[in-house]
Amino acid sequence: MARTYQMLKHSRIDGQNFYGTIAVISAIVFAVVYSAVFIFSAFTLNKNLDIHDKYPLEITSNSHEMRKNISHMEVALGRLTSDTSAKNIRLVKQELAKGKNEVEKNLTYLASNFLGPPENVTDIKTALKELYSRQDKVLSMAAGNASLNDYIYGEMAKYYVDVDRKILKIVDFTKIKRREIAEKSAFFVYFSIVVSVSLLLLIVGLALLLQRRAARNFRERQFHDNILRIIAENVENVFILFNSRSGMVEYVSHNAKRILGIDYRDLRQTPQQLSDLCVSEDANPVSEMLGVHSLKEPVTHEVRLKNPISGKVCWMLASLYPVREKADDFGDRYILVISDLTEIRKTQEVLKDALVNAQNANNAKSTFLSRMSHEIRTPMNAIIGMTAIATTALNDRSKIENCLSKIAFSSRHLMMLINDVLDMSKIESGKLTLTYEPFELSDLISNIGSIIYPQAAFKKQEFEINVNVSHECLTGDVLRTNQILINILSNAVKFTPEKGHIRLRIEEMKKRFDSRVWLRFTISDDGCGMSAEFIEKIFTPFEQETRTTRLVEGTGLGMPITGNLVTLMDGAINVQSEVDKGSIFTVDIGFGTSGEKHSRQRLDIEKLKILVVDDDMDTCEHTALILDRMGMSAEWVMSGNDAIAKVVDAHSGRDDYDVVFIDWKMPEMDGIETTRQIRKKLGPDTLIIIISAYDWSDIEKEAREAGADAFISKPMLSSSIYQTLVSVSYKTHSPIHERNIDKVLADKRILVAEDNDLNQEIMTELLKQAGAKVDIAKDGIEVVNKFANSFPETYDLILMDIQMPYCDGYEATKAIRCLDRHDAKSIPVIAMTANVFASDIAASKAAGMNGHLGKPVDMDLLYRTIAGQLEKMEYES
Repeated sequence: MARTYQMLKHSRIDGQNFYGTIAVISAIVFAVVYSAVFIFSAFTLNKNLDIHDKYPLEITSNSHEMRKNISHMEVALGRLTSDTSAKNIRLVKQELAKGKNEVEKNLTYLASNFLGPPENVTDIKTALKELYSRQDKVLSMAAGNASLNDYIYGEMAKYYVDVDRKILKIVDFTKIKRREIAEKSAFFVYFSIVVSVSLLLLIVGLALLLQRRAARNFRERQFHDNILRIIAENVENVFILFNSRSGMVEYVSHNAKRILGIDYRDLRQTPQQLSDLCVSEDANPVSEMLGVHSLKEPVTHEVRLKNPISGKVCWMLASLYPVREKADDFGDRYILVISDLTEIRKTQEVLKDALVNAQNANNAKSTFLSRMSHEIRTPMNAIIGMTAIATTALNDRSKIENCLSKIAFSSRHLMMLINDVLDMSKIESGKLTLTYEPFELSDLISNIGSIIYPQAAFKKQEFEINVNVSHECLTGDVLRTNQILINILSNAVKFTPEKGHIRLRIEEMKKRFDSRVWLRFTISDDGCGMSAEFIEKIFTPFEQETRTTRLVEGTGLGMPITGNLVTLMDGAINVQSEVDKGSIFTVDIGFGTSGEKHSRQRLDIEKLKILVVDDDMDTCEHTALILDRMGMSAEWVMSGNDAIAKVVDAHSGRDDYDVVFIDWKMPEMDGIETTRQIRKKLGPDTLIIIISAYDWSDIEKEAREAGADAFISKPMLSSSIYQTLVSVSYKTHSPIHERNIDKVLADKRILVAEDNDLNQEIMTELLKQAGAKVDIAKDGIEVVNKFANSFPETYDLILMDIQMPYCDGYEATKAIRCLDRHDAKSIPVIAMTANVFASDIAASKAAGMNGHLGKPVDMDLLYRTIAGQLEKMEYES
């Protein structure tokens, strides 16, 4: 070696070449050693990491998967403790077979890949074999209807525990194995670092002998650093490196297929495919970029490329970067970076749409204010104008009455407008809440009838309600349901001509996988109908049909409120209509169920013999079905003559009917005449109840003279039938609306809590006109003190304002209810307030109030509500 060294030293090779040669040889030797160490360490680390990453994860995953499958088998077997039917046994067998199949898959993987003692896997196989045997035994016992509870949760449990323990043993071994592999890997890491640092120091020592080569290497490093910088700036994009001089593509990133739909190998061989993807009506910028020969600064273009796999056209950003050794070089190589702009474009479109929506919302607000200004000013103008006219005609009674009538109409219209706007505003702001309280369907129907029947009668229309339900005691928001139906029915009355027909049908629907009671409300009419164009925007605020036949006073908010309420109640609404042929609205709403409200201990209605008389077969059959469900024996006929014959035959056989329900309106012989004939032949023993569509006040006197005992409204439900029978049995008073309200209110002492002087004057005057005596309290504290300082039963009823100084109506009512006197708990308290939302009504009820009236007060409703509460007090006493 020394001789060789001397020969090289004294050769013609100069000193620089000599040391350079030595440096090169040394560098090669060090590089070979470094490479060998690095390759050895890399392979060792790769092997250890492969085992470290895959082996523990897969073994542990399969072990836990096996535990989970065995747990599912245990749960499936446990179902036999409560059900040993053949069907359930078959289902359990299927579950066990499925679980066994999955466990065997896991076990097969463990047997092939577990690096620990083979006996660990063998132990699991043995334990599983014993477990399967025991499971088969349990299935045999179940087939024999044996008691399995103790055996499954006692004897069988230890076999599941044994299998689980042996599986966990493999998991524990896997953890130990993973730790050992990690320790070995750490050693090779440290070893590689030490060797690498040592060799690096030696190579740095030789760097001084490689000046020229170092300079060249420096330029090469700049070249690669430039490439890496560009790539780093465009992560998750497609990179294409090509040589413009040779026309060859040197590199294509592997994500080309995912982004562009072309495999990177194909794109590298034929780069022209990229320009073929370009969707452009003019120039092809991609093709121009691929053919560039001289470029100093980067260029970018937004292009549309069509993915050949998905066929989807996406927006892309194509950026071309020159790779140069010097700043003033043109360079031979270029990097083409393609970025997907689709999501950015979508975001831009969303922002653009949001801007448009915001502008539309702003325009809608302006339109709303303009429309509301017009809507409010119209009735206000009428009120102010009619008031001015009335003041100039104080001596003309007829003219004053005409003005007051128009003022009242405009006031009601203004109130309706305000209520609709408040409802709409609360719905759109998300502040409208629903209440879920028990109610009876008969009460809902009665309330609807009391509003719609008079409207229909005024226009000489026929209004009919048909009901076919099994559940009458429901839970839900009855106020909102009533509002929905009243809105639709009121429109039906408005847009149906005189002598038209309006029908409300209520039927119960069956829905799978839903425990609620779903009712379908179908409102049909034969009115003017609607055009197809208007139906599409019927639920849009302020939209109204412009045809002459539909120019009826309204706000254009009724149907939007109705649609929103139905949606809020998780229901559905459908509209079918044809011009000049009528409309059909279908509303589906789900309700909860509640227990039957009426106890039948008070009246033994079972085994009563009932005869139903009505000329409509559907009514007869439906009523008979209800009576049968209530435990009564029901028969029916369809004419007065048949009814008389039936009653006489039953009397002759000494098997009289206990009750006879007779429809008022029947052909040939109406209900009153039929009643009169039955009384002539049988006398007063049999109860006779007249069936009327709604208001029987016009025929009450004649019917009672003919021998009728009571009246009942259609549709007849079990609750209304029961109440009617109770009222007849106990000889209670007739319904409120049949009574003279003045007589009910006469000499009744009413305490009114009201802080507004004008409202005090109005309430005092109107209640005195009805015969009542009135005391006024100006705030909540005063009303409590007046009641507390009075003798018991001094006051018959309290009208309570809500918003009052010092103490509001809620707190005042609670204070009264807490007083230590017997009438504090029973005196009726009625809220009289401008707070009219459902949440306000619920708050009144929670405070202990008996009713809730909205301001401005409808006096007819006020009188009826007061009379109803007073009569209820008389009945309960």
